[in-house]
Amino acid sequence: MAHQENFDSNESYDYIICGGGTSGCVIAARLAQNSNVSILIVEAGASNDTYPATAIPAAFLGGSSGCNGTLVIRGNRQDYDNWGLEGWSGDGMFKYMSKAETVRNKSWFDAEKDAHGYGGPIITSPHDPAPISKLVLESYQSMGLPLIPDMFSTGKSAHGCGHAVRTVSQGTRTMATDYITSSMKISGISIKTNIYIDRISLETDTAGALRANGVFLQDITGKKSFVKAHKEVIISAGTYGSPAILLRSGIGSKQEVEKLGIQSQVDLPGGGKISMDHLVVLSFYEVSKPVLTNNHLIWHAGGKDKSLAQYKTDKTGVFSQFPFGTFAFARLDSRLSDSHLWNSAPRTEGLDPMSLSPTQPHVEFWNTECYSPKYMFRDFPPDGNQSQVKRPDGKPYRYHPAGTCKMGRPDDTLAVLDENLKVRGITNLRVADASVMPSLIGGHPQMPVYGIAEKASDLIISDK
Repeated sequence: MAHQENFDSNESYDYIICGGGTSGCVIAARLAQNSNVSILIVEAGASNDTYPATAIPAAFLGGSSGCNGTLVIRGNRQDYDNWGLEGWSGDGMFKYMSKAETVRNKSWFDAEKDAHGYGGPIITSPHDPAPISKLVLESYQSMGLPLIPDMFSTGKSAHGCGHAVRTVSQGTRTMATDYITSSMKISGISIKTNIYIDRISLETDTAGALRANGVFLQDITGKKSFVKAHKEVIISAGTYGSPAILLRSGIGSKQEVEKLGIQSQVDLPGGGKISMDHLVVLSFYEVSKPVLTNNHLIWHAGGKDKSLAQYKTDKTGVFSQFPFGTFAFARLDSRLSDSHLWNSAPRTEGLDPMSLSPTQPHVEFWNTECYSPKYMFRDFPPDGNQSQVKRPDGKPYRYHPAGTCKMGRPDDTLAVLDENLKVRGITNLRVADASVMPSLIGGHPQMPVYGIAEKASDLIISDK
């Protein structure tokens, strides 16, 4: 695996991967493992050979996998069935997510062994909870939520509470770059960091169809160059970056593209238009005993310095984990008793109207184990007065964007991709990241993106 900061203008590779984030690293590794090909990863951020420190979130090799909440909450299998696309069933996606994983269980955690993977580069393990998490679990159960310890890995229930394993092992985050480290003995991958994708190069083949044949690049000094792709260009620049690359290439809404002074190549009205995200409302409470939470390990006098020293010494303590506690999924059946969508929905085996789009009525609860005391709030509106908890823009996002280059069936006029992740109207060009999701899943996007990347790799390999 070669890493370069500078490059020549006359280079060519079999595959060019635009974006070295969660998805891009996976695809590069799997392609290199399964064939004798040359692969280039182009990453706008820096390399993270050492611990990533950057002023721009996720602007480093590995992307969001290096700065997210580390949660393994895969959603419900029906979330994926609802996409309605051939080859993207819930059962299939859960197998791909497990392929990415190697779980390392702990004695106190009742893991569903068949739900996890044991041969993937992403190491997962349970999170050692603070004392308050036990009380929170008891409160969930007192309100009728059954305890299903590993429910967020199985995807079989949309109602219950338990723990979520994390992409952390022995105090160290595991991330997408673990796919392409030297320990996997991968050759054939070149990586260019601090390089931006300007646009995709397109040509007309002998049949008159548009074909991607390379990418135009620009480095941080403004120097431009071109790299040729012999087989495919794969865009994996994320929910915001991927549609932007397509639009700069003339691929997207003809009206929007031409407003930018760019010649339209393929009119795809949905390009960059559909952006979805999870919504969140945070509630803060004071505890009666400081030791119930981990706040005292950070916010009390001397706590942070002591905890940081502990982590630097042996990778243990509060800094060795992301401070989420327990989780719960809650159904809203009783609140939907007057909803036409709920009452008219078909109730057949394998189809739960609770997960129907577009409303997707669902609530996820979790508790955190340390928050700054300065962020305490006391005056909350009572139930039924939700308007008072809205932020001024009305959109309290969770930073899980998706859908800007969504897949779809042939009759979906807003779909950018087909079910094989191929950009409509162009050969040798795919997108593979969170932007391809037709609808949100009820969980954290990290493992679904790993699953999308694993499946994308198989699709690309099967087409070679």
